[in-house]
Amino acid sequence: MTLYKLKMAIRNARKNGVLSFAKIFGLSLSFAVILFALGYVFYETSFDKSIPDYDKIYRCLMQGQLNEEIADYAVTSPAQAAAITNDIPEIIEATRIMYRGNADLKMNGNLMNSGPLFYADSNFFSFFSVPIETNMENPLSAENYLTIAKSFAENQFGSVENALGKTVDLRGENCIITGVFNDLPDNFHLQIKLVQWVQKSKRVSQKSETPSFYSYSYPSSFSNTQFSEP
Repeated sequence: MTLYKLKMAIRNARKNGVLSFAKIFGLSLSFAVILFALGYVFYETSFDKSIPDYDKIYRCLMQGQLNEEIADYAVTSPAQAAAITNDIPEIIEATRIMYRGNADLKMNGNLMNSGPLFYADSNFFSFFSVPIETNMENPLSAENYLTIAKSFAENQFGSVENALGKTVDLRGENCIITGVFNDLPDNFHLQIKLVQWVQKSKRVSQKSETPSFYSYSYPSSFSNTQFSEP
């Protein structure tokens, strides 16, 4: 019986070829759209979930009036991280990141396209549980220390081992590569290729005509802490 019905279906499909094609094409297109939508939703809702304890990490916002204009930014004063850590008992740790634009490195006169440069606190890698290979206890403890992404290290130096300890030129300053960190996943809200110590921002700010610096501030809370909207 089943074989008979299958033969009849094939015979009807051949007899009404245009209509059958339209039905099959429409059905296939519908499934493709559904799968695409599901994939998109899954990707968008997966952001930052690669971080262990991601549900305990927050990013501070700046909202209110600034120079008589409405301010709604994802950056705050660099002092914000220390202030909330001291004033809010539930906050156990905080870290700061400052975006410094795209930067290129030079070595032996050769230009190496690098990518986004960030200044960060020395606890940045442990805070976000980013694995890093280094030969020292703290690769972000001096202004001329530089950490780079693993993909960049392998691309430009051949291996992580070859990259460590190299001296490169970054914006006119000699910097030592002290660490190579794993590339952050595509579904992390920031894409970072170069990281230097955040304290360098003070010296850069003093030389700048517009010394105002803002940072992304991230506090981390205890597991049972729940913060509500003000």
